Amino acid sequence: MLLRKVIDKAIGPRITVKEDEARRYYKEHIADYKRKEQARARMIVVKTEEEANQVKERLKKGEDFARLAQEISLGPEGKKGGDLGFFGRGEMPKEFEDVVFPLPAGKLSEVIKTPYGYHIFRVEEKREAKDLKFSEVKDQIINKLKREKGDAEFQAWMTELKQGAKIEVKEELL
Repeated sequence: MLLRKVIDKAIGPRITVKEDEARRYYKEHIADYKRKEQARARMIVVKTEEEANQVKERLKKGEDFARLAQEISLGPEGKKGGDLGFFGRGEMPKEFEDVVFPLPAGKLSEVIKTPYGYHIFRVEEKREAKDLKFSEVKDQIINKLKREKGDAEFQAWMTELKQGAKIEVKEELL
């Protein structure tokens, strides 16, 4: 903690990032600031196809998906009502994505079989792919550039300290 304060005091004033510098970085790295298409879905996973079909019927009759997931789903997300959160393509098993991304929000999937069991999905929400605006990522970029500059300034500061230090090596004590 004390060491961190000493370092911050020594190199902190050297680390500044101006908005135009952040904008330049954004323009040079625009490909990094594209949000993929995303979906937020819930999932119930059970052992058998028969169980899955029974669950699907219960859901069609209006039972609450989240409550049912908490009650019977075998997956760890069951505790959270089956909520998988938002995910983009390439972040989940292909079998999941092939079912979830074509479905409109609010719809139930058919029962699908995977190596993990039998699944039913409900899409909660979708986000289209989009380019993130500078204003949406400005703070993130500034923090990234500050970290990079901080690392470089720390190395420079350590070099200065070493050059200004008198270091003696007493071979007989080694």
